[in-house]
Amino acid sequence: MKFSLKIKITVITIILCISSLKAQDIHYTMYYAFPTYLNPAATGVFSGDIRAVANTRSQWGEISNPYKTYSFSIDGSLFSNKWRNGYLGIGLLALTDKAGASNFSTSILQANLSSVIYLNRNSSLSLGIASAFNQKSISIDNLQWDTQFNGTTYNADLPTLETFNNNSKSFIDFSTGVLWAYGDRAKTISSNDNFFIQAGIGYQHINRPNFQLNNGIADNIYSKIVLHTDAHIGIKNSNIAIKPNIGIFIQGPTREYIISTLFRYILKEESKYTGIFSAMAMSIGIASRLGDAVSPIIEFEKAKFKIGISYDVNISKLSNATNGKGGAEIYIKFTNPNPFQYGRGTKSKSRFI
Repeated sequence: MKFSLKIKITVITIILCISSLKAQDIHYTMYYAFPTYLNPAATGVFSGDIRAVANTRSQWGEISNPYKTYSFSIDGSLFSNKWRNGYLGIGLLALTDKAGASNFSTSILQANLSSVIYLNRNSSLSLGIASAFNQKSISIDNLQWDTQFNGTTYNADLPTLETFNNNSKSFIDFSTGVLWAYGDRAKTISSNDNFFIQAGIGYQHINRPNFQLNNGIADNIYSKIVLHTDAHIGIKNSNIAIKPNIGIFIQGPTREYIISTLFRYILKEESKYTGIFSAMAMSIGIASRLGDAVSPIIEFEKAKFKIGISYDVNISKLSNATNGKGGAEIYIKFTNPNPFQYGRGTKSKSRFI
């Protein structure tokens, strides 16, 4: 029997889902905006006491039902004003992802803990661990099967002749990582020649959890190595800074490389003493997921809030199906105290802006 276009699309979507299960985790183009998922050692390593980030991404809507990802994270520091040589970072994150007509769903609730040690006034080293509850599931309600075509049209009342006994699977997952951070604040109030850099290694799915949906072959999630570095390079006596980022993701047989560069411009300086005026900044740049997509990025900052938007333009062979339309991504970040002011009188300069 000849498959309809809808069945072909369904098959493609299921294949993509299975491929992502065996090979690659959920990913973001602006991965650096979700650091506690990237590497638990990044928990609490930022310019502030508490940080909250909400992310959303929609991908491949041109093929069929798009992949939709939503996440939220919150993290902060403990004992940063009491311990002389470091502090603890704690965090919690939640993530959900749904894909295709089968609503293939991944839900994660993860707790992070990190230990940050000051190497000197300008640098720190942290070690992090994470424990996550995972659930994966599918729904067959919206799927169509060849047995439901009578030779002319699709008839939902015809039997599928398919048996599904286990549509959901839960398991516990563990991750760890290390992170080095270095910071050198501006020499004067107006010089803007601050320099920050982070470099880390994350190791996810340490225990390689096993999951099996329905009667499929039992499989183990590949462990994943994440290599990442990002920097903030202020240009002396200007309102401009350069922000390069590199992410390398190695999971089983797959490799993913994301390189991005943003140019940040301070639109308005923070009031140094009165606090009447809130600082504002804008960043514009581009990211490249090598061999897959290029993504223009724009970010806007005002006081405690920051928003980032990117859009993937697909350049791989899949672009024949997507017409080059990869997907949109947005994040919103809240940091307290105001990161434009944070750091005056603190013990270390190594926390990231």
